[in-house]
Amino acid sequence: MTTSTSFLIYTSAIGGEPTFVLACDDSALHWLSASFRDLGQAGRFTIGNGVPVSSDGKCIIDVLCGLPGSDVAITPTSAGHFRWNMPSSQAAQYAELIDGMADFPGACHQYLEVARPDVPVVVVSKGEYDVETLREMRNS
Repeated sequence: MTTSTSFLIYTSAIGGEPTFVLACDDSALHWLSASFRDLGQAGRFTIGNGVPVSSDGKCIIDVLCGLPGSDVAITPTSAGHFRWNMPSSQAAQYAELIDGMADFPGACHQYLEVARPDVPVVVVSKGEYDVETLREMRNS
């Protein structure tokens, strides 16, 4: 287990719907924004593997660049592992939202969502949850 203050969970504790909660410190927000922005060139990145976001190995998301015009999708690949496909244009929009969070001095959150009810919402949070609270949410 890492001592990261940035943590990812998959839970239904928020409104009863499957939701990813990604609590980030400022460093992780900058990494996440840059990762989304660079997705078109890099082709992929991983959230929850411990660098810089931990999940106790219970929630890992591989973010992959889809073709322009493709739908955003989050699909399970195995227990605790997910694939999040999106076109680089959607990733750039997410990067802008996260940049705003990084620039804001207080606690805040942003919903990374699409207009499809079958795609779980990803809530990116800054300063709202500690790791123990997230573990309790994950396990409830």
